[in-house]
Amino acid sequence: MRLFLAVPISEKNRREIIDSLDREKREFPGVKWVSPEALHVTLLFLGETSKEMYDKTKEILLSVSSPIKPFQASFFGVSQFPPRGRPSVFIIPAKTGEEEFKILYKAVFSALSPYYLLDKRPFTPHITLGRVREGERWPAVESLNFLKECSFTVNKFILYKSDLTPQGPLYTPLLEFPL
Repeated sequence: MRLFLAVPISEKNRREIIDSLDREKREFPGVKWVSPEALHVTLLFLGETSKEMYDKTKEILLSVSSPIKPFQASFFGVSQFPPRGRPSVFIIPAKTGEEEFKILYKAVFSALSPYYLLDKRPFTPHITLGRVREGERWPAVESLNFLKECSFTVNKFILYKSDLTPQGPLYTPLLEFPL
């Protein structure tokens, strides 16, 4: 099964994010905008995982979550990856709670890195809004009309299963790890 770790965001925040992008969704069909149920803050992508490794991961993560306390986070504005040139992904960056997210990321990364081949790029807490399709027209990041601040308490992270479908990925929460 294909696994990743993420912090969920509330239904209210997800709906506000999607509603604020109505104009962009119409004007830029070359961007595959994320569906409301798929919005989250990814901590780590683990990839294909066997049943045995899933059981081991569960055990490891239960010991990681307890020393980390709940914290407030907010996300605002729009940015892109890569930071310059043609964007491949549009995101909402963290404005507060960034350091706490990084502490949580380091804890799970350190615990799981002996068992998984993990991405070693610097962690940037963000909510993914959409991915630019190859060869398509894209909006200038400055023109994106996302004006609401998204704030919430981070009090858990979740181990998700990701199933790729022609309509987009389907995410199934498997286990919650309270902070």
